[in-house]
Amino acid sequence: MFFPFLGLSILSVLWFVFNTSSGDFFGGAYFLKLLISPFLIIALFNTFVIAGAPALLLTSIFAILFRNKKSVVGRKKYFTYLFLISLIAPVVIILIFTRTFDFVNNTIYSLQIGILVVFIHWIIEWIIEKCKNRKKIEKT
Repeated sequence: MFFPFLGLSILSVLWFVFNTSSGDFFGGAYFLKLLISPFLIIALFNTFVIAGAPALLLTSIFAILFRNKKSVVGRKKYFTYLFLISLIAPVVIILIFTRTFDFVNNTIYSLQIGILVVFIHWIIEWIIEKCKNRKKIEKT
C-alpha cells in the first residue's frame, strides 16, 4: 500500500509542477519556496483530514456491519469493497466544495485517500489480531 500511495503522491507533485511551470522543470522559485514552506505540511494535513475523516467514517460503518462476514467474503474482496467505499467521500466532498471535477488531479487525490483509509483499517485489524493472539497465549 505504501508504494501506490507514494507513486500517486509523486504523480500529483509532477502534475502540479508541469501545470504551474513556466517552461522550466521546477516552476521557478515559487515551487522551491512551496517545498520549503511549513504551510505545505499544514495544507496537506488539512486536505487529507477534510476528505479522509468522512471516508474513514463510511468505511468504519461498513467494517462494523461486515465484521463477521469477512471470513465468508474473503479478505481480498473485503479490502476491495473497503477501498471502493473509501473513494465515495473524496469525490462527494470535491464536488460539494468545488462544484467541478478536474479529472487527473482529483482522481489522484481520491485514490490517495482510498489507499490511506484502507491502510488505516489494515493497521487497526492487525492491532486487534495481535491483541487477540496475546490474550490466547496468556491464557495457555
